[in-house]
Formats: sequence, structure tokens, C-alpha cells
Amino acid sequence: MKYYNASLYGENDRLMKNNIIEVEDGHVVSVTKGTNPVVTDEDYDCKGKLVYPSFMDSAVVIPGSEQFKLFGVDISDANSMEDYITRLTAGVTEHGIRGFGFNTNILGVDGAVRIKKLLDRICPHTAAYVWADDMSNVIVNDFVLEEAKRWFTVGRDLYTDGMLDLAEVQYLLKNTDIFSFTHDEMELAIMSFQKKMLSVGITTVRSLSMYCTLETLDVLCDMMRKHFAEGCYSSWKTARIKEIARRLYERYMTKLESYNFDKTECLSCQHNTANQVLFKDECTGGCAGCQNRECMIRKNNEFLVQKAVKLLKDDPHTTLATDGETPAAVLEALEKEGYHVEELEYSVYHYDKGPQMPDAPQAEEFESEEDFTEAKEEYEAEMAAFAEETQRLEFDISEGRVRKYAIIGNLDIEIRYEEIEDEEREVTVNEGQDDEHKVFVTVVPPSPLEGLMQQDRRNREICYEHITTDMKRVFLDVKVANKPLQKEEQQMFYYAVMQRVMSDSKLRQCGFRPKDGSYLTDREQFAAAGRITVKQQAALVRAFLVDYFRSAAPEYGCTDETLLTGMMCRFADLNFSEQSQKVQQEYLKVYERRKARLQEQIDALQAKAEAEEMAVSMQEAPDAEPEMPELLPDETPAIEPTPEPLIIPMDPDIEPDTRMPEEMKTAA
Repeated sequence: MKYYNASLYGENDRLMKNNIIEVEDGHVVSVTKGTNPVVTDEDYDCKGKLVYPSFMDSAVVIPGSEQFKLFGVDISDANSMEDYITRLTAGVTEHGIRGFGFNTNILGVDGAVRIKKLLDRICPHTAAYVWADDMSNVIVNDFVLEEAKRWFTVGRDLYTDGMLDLAEVQYLLKNTDIFSFTHDEMELAIMSFQKKMLSVGITTVRSLSMYCTLETLDVLCDMMRKHFAEGCYSSWKTARIKEIARRLYERYMTKLESYNFDKTECLSCQHNTANQVLFKDECTGGCAGCQNRECMIRKNNEFLVQKAVKLLKDDPHTTLATDGETPAAVLEALEKEGYHVEELEYSVYHYDKGPQMPDAPQAEEFESEEDFTEAKEEYEAEMAAFAEETQRLEFDISEGRVRKYAIIGNLDIEIRYEEIEDEEREVTVNEGQDDEHKVFVTVVPPSPLEGLMQQDRRNREICYEHITTDMKRVFLDVKVANKPLQKEEQQMFYYAVMQRVMSDSKLRQCGFRPKDGSYLTDREQFAAAGRITVKQQAALVRAFLVDYFRSAAPEYGCTDETLLTGMMCRFADLNFSEQSQKVQQEYLKVYERRKARLQEQIDALQAKAEAEEMAVSMQEAPDAEPEMPELLPDETPAIEPTPEPLIIPMDPDIEPDTRMPEEMKTAA
């Protein structure tokens, strides 16, 4: 291919025109002078334009802000705070808000605080963040801050402006998926970025984005610092490319053999280094290193979730747990399906492994038959002890004396056990009386079945605690209607009045303990009461109920059977149905999923208990004749009547008839 009629800069910066640049396989093979070259349709006429070598940008970040332009909110070209707010409000998606481009000069003194409050209001339950235009810091909502508290100390001032610095963001990027984009999104963003770079002649960049290749950047920095820096202890500068590949694989590559998920697909995958020329010599024997970390992590997370669910279904006594090493995506997936994962108080090594099955001896390991026979006898004794310990452990688990944990780690799930000791609790006896005193009582731990039922009750409380909290937020923004009152609303109102407004003496007369409240003065109340309309009365009642429920409804230990909680939800359904149902359905769905999972365990335990009772009753069935019960004195059995004799005795006054009957004579 020829590029003709091109202008070039030659020696001594001299401008040369009418040049022909010949290219083969992407490489320049010749540059010649010529005004009338022989050209084809594939050749390109430069029309006298200046041709440069491609440019290199050593400071640009890949892919710039393209991921936000395509899959987020880009406010870098906005010029006012109002424009920021408008664009961010319109940019809410299922992912929350992924924003970029605020300018500190436009924010002003309280701009960050205003942005954070906006993010909290429009995205209370999803991650929301906005990057600065220079990627130096980011404003986040409370949802992100709560997640950040798991990984580092969050100062109180952060809850005011929600501003995280670059180091804090990098920490969250490594440990969570809050700021991440999907692999497909990043691929499209990089392709779009490349097109823009090529359009201005840039073909090489030297700066990577933390979003797409943060781990790669870490590896490169570590490798350059340890093996290519001046005076480094272990230099790779003189190593051949094959040797560098081997060292990279051993030190930095993620080995598939470390993972426990099914690697059938990995055997033929292009991202498996065993299938690549560069690493082929280092990856003999099948699965080697994976270069598609996103796929590898996804498969590992799916494996952990499936194994955890199977362990729980196989043994309902099992408690899913984490000691902090569980991937966040796994915890989220289990929680979404209604499975509760308990956070352990100690590390996994604090808990017992349980009985360990002994290894069976192998004949080839012994020099003589006698030694092998002796080893087998020892093995049989150890197996008997193992079976006994296992049976005792299972019994203690069924009685609630031992808790069985399935601890979800980073790569696999480990079974551990914890002995539950009886709790000594101090209680007060005859409280408020003259003989009041304290005693210590022993509290026996609940059985697994009782524990599951307690967990269900607690889950129900959590459901309505969340409903109450969010309902109070709804009450902040609702508009009170002036339509006629319903009978239920009147009942709620008068109950609330008795609780909060009536005087101390009046409440005592009615049997209630009053609570003080501050309202209009007596004169103002009297004047307003004299001219109040029906609509004003309705509006006043509803406004009072809104304030009452916001302050009085309990946020802990409540359910739909809690009086105030039920009243509050019903009042909201009557007046703010859309907002009310949105709040309730969100948490009820979570509770129903959790209830379904717990019910599975409860049913399994009850079925197991019934089967055990049936087995015991069958074993206890009597084999011998039952003994006659002892009779009480007044229960003497009735004497059976003597049967009539078959022969009627003769009358002593009558002689016996010794004559032979005629029939017998004939027969004789």
C-alpha cells in the first residue's frame, strides 16, 4: 500500500513534499520522491498534508471517562451546581449513580454537602458516587460509607460531605465491587477511547485506569520495583523472554489449581496459559494460570454459593458463617436468596475441626505381614473410637450443646464446631418489694429447632424495623390530605391524643400515663377551635398522626402484631398507598425469602425428630405377655357362676331302671 503526495520533515527539520510512503504488513518499507506514482484503489492520496509518526501520551488514563459517558453520568461539561443536580437526578439507574466530572470551583463551600444529600435522597438503597474531574477524590452516599466502615475507619466528617480520597477508593476497589463496571462495559469504553485517540493521531499511552487493570498495574509496579530497578536484589534485566515468562507465571499468575470449581471449560479456554505459546512450557499437565480474572472470580463465587446451599440442605443443623474472608458477592447472593450468614466472633482457627477419620494402612507400606496385621488392628480400634466420637458429636449438635458452622472462606467452605456452654444469668426476684434480691440462674442454650424459630422471629422484627424506619422517612415528604376522616383514622387520633396531648390529671382519670407536648398557647388554641372547619379538622388530625407515628413507633423488636407498627402501616395505606406499599413490599420480600429458608430447616428437623421417635417406639414394643394389673380392694372380680351339671342326679326314693332298652336288645 502506498501513501503518496505526502509532506514530511527530513534532516535538519527540512520540509519535503511529494513523497511516497510504501507500507507492507503495517511497517514502512520505503520513502521515495515522486509526483506521478502508479497507484491502485488501495493506495491513499495524502493531498500534500504533513505526515507525522504516531503520537504517544504518557499521562492519559485509559479509558478516560468513557465508561461514565456510556454507562454513567458525565457532568464534566456542566457549569453550575444546578446543572450538576439536574443531571445526577436524571442519571439514576439500577446500579445507583456512577458519576464523573465535578469541579471543586463550581461546588463552592457547601457544594459537596449538597451533592451528598442529593445522593442520599435519590439513592438510599444503592451505591451512588461522583468522581472529581481529575479523579483525585469522590463524593459518595451513606450506602457506600456503610460499606467503607467494614474496611477502614470512617471519620464523622465523612458523613457530612461524603468525600473519599484516592487511597480510600483504591482500597474499596480491591475489596468490593462498589465502583466497578462490568467486563463488557469496560471493553466498550476502551474501544470508544481508542477511536478518539486514533482520531487525533495518538497510538500509544503509558497510563492505566484503576477501573480496568488495577491488578495488572500492581503486578507491573511490583515487578519493575523488585526486578528492573537500579540496584535491585534480584534483577531480571539480562533474562531471556522465556525465562521472564516462567518467573511471571510462578510469582504473579493466578493458578487455577488453587480453585475448587469445575475447570472443564478452562481446559480449552484461550485465557488458560496452558493454551498459550508464551507460557506453554511452564503449564504442562492441564490447567495452569488464568488471565481472565473476572470469569475466574465469577465461577469461584458460584461454586461457594452452591456448596453453601447444599451443605445447609443436607444438614439443617448447619449454620452458615463467615470470619471476614468470604467474598462480598457470595454474601450478597446468599442474603438475596434469604440465607443468613453469621459473622463469627473469632477467626476460623478458634473453632474445633471435630473428629478426624484415621487413614487406612496400606500393605505396601509395611515390611512384614505381622506389622500390617497389627496396623490394621490399630486402625479398626481408631475407627471405632472415631465412630463413637462422631455419634456423640451429632447428638450434642441435635441437643444444641454444639453448634456446627459451615465457614465460607475465599476459595472453599470449612466445617468447624463450637461447644455452647450454659449461661449464668443474674435475675432480680420480688422486684420492688421488701424482700427484693438477686439470684443467678443457669440458662440452657436453645435447641437447633428453637434457635431457628428465634431467628425467624428476629427476622420478622428486622423486617418491620426497616419498614418503620423508612416509613418515617416517607412521612417527612408526604402531603397531608384534607379529605373526610375515616373511622380508623379517628380511632388512631384519639389514641394518640390520650398518649401525648391530654393533661396529666385527665390521663390519670382514664388510666393512662401522659406524655408532655408543646403546641399553640391556650388562647391560640381556643381561638382556632372556635372557627375550625371540617377540612381543617381532618388536616389537623392527619398531621398529628404523622408526627405521632414518626416519634412513637418503635424501631426495634416490632412486628406487624405490634400495635403502633400495625396502626402506622394501616394509616400509611389509607393515605400514602404508593409510598407505603413500596416500603413494605421491599422488606417483606426479604423476610419471606428468609422465612422460606428457615422453614426448610425446621421441617427437616421436625421430620427427623418424628422419625427418631417412631424408631424408639418400635424398639420399645413388648415381646412377652402383659402382666395383669394389680386390683384395688374395691375392684374384686365377680365370681363366675358354676355351670349346671350335665347329669341330673336321681331321686333317692326312686329305684334305678336297670332294664335294657328295646333298641339295644334288637341290636344285640
